[in-house]
Amino acid sequence: MGSFNQWTRDSLPAGVTNISGLYMTSATTAYANATRNVAGYGYSSVLKYDGVSWKVLYEKQPSNYTFGIYVFSDNDIFVSNTKAFRIQNGIWTDQGINAEVFAFASATRGYASYYSTVLQKYNGFGWTQLAIGSGYSQPSLSSEGNLYAFKNGGIDTLAVFSGDQVSNKLIIPVNTVECLCAYDDHHVWIGGYGITSSLPSLSLYDGTTIRPVNVPGYPTFWRMCFHSATSGWAIGGYGIDVIQRIYMYR
Repeated sequence: MGSFNQWTRDSLPAGVTNISGLYMTSATTAYANATRNVAGYGYSSVLKYDGVSWKVLYEKQPSNYTFGIYVFSDNDIFVSNTKAFRIQNGIWTDQGINAEVFAFASATRGYASYYSTVLQKYNGFGWTQLAIGSGYSQPSLSSEGNLYAFKNGGIDTLAVFSGDQVSNKLIIPVNTVECLCAYDDHHVWIGGYGITSSLPSLSLYDGTTIRPVNVPGYPTFWRMCFHSATSGWAIGGYGIDVIQRIYMYR
């Protein structure tokens, strides 16, 4: 079994009440999609980590419920406030779909999902539904450009894609899948709900098999993002009523 021994909790700006999305652009630069309370008002907030601390980059009302985030640059960000938005130079533009998770290989090839419904594909101009049926969520693209997703259908499986078609499915030994993160085709992390159970809350797909990762205390993993095989962030916590916290992995 592998082990996550190097997770450390980090501090966030005042008023942050929920974190639901993470993205890294380098070992010292990361972004988060959060909800923040300011003087009794709820804001959807994009946070940035500059290697030292987290700061607010963009905010808008109403807060709604925040989900995923993908960052091309400080001036070009896809973010979900239940609806998908693209923030360009501080202007929030509605993308016309609901989204929970984003994954992009380039500015003209991206994917999004909203719970276990359908996968949407972005072509640089707009979004269209991927013709593979329903029940897919949590799209993630490896550094090689290959797509992975979670398939909910009685038995939870990891869907491995060739192009836009499923080429393989593997049973996931994780209790209630919450997130996927493909750094490369040999490091695909699968996070789930943490309870005292024979099923782990974290597993790793190495390109051939899925193996459990030992994490003491059964934490829940809500979101993960890796800059390398050994450098990343996660949103996680402990207990049945999980308090969401942000952790750094080095």
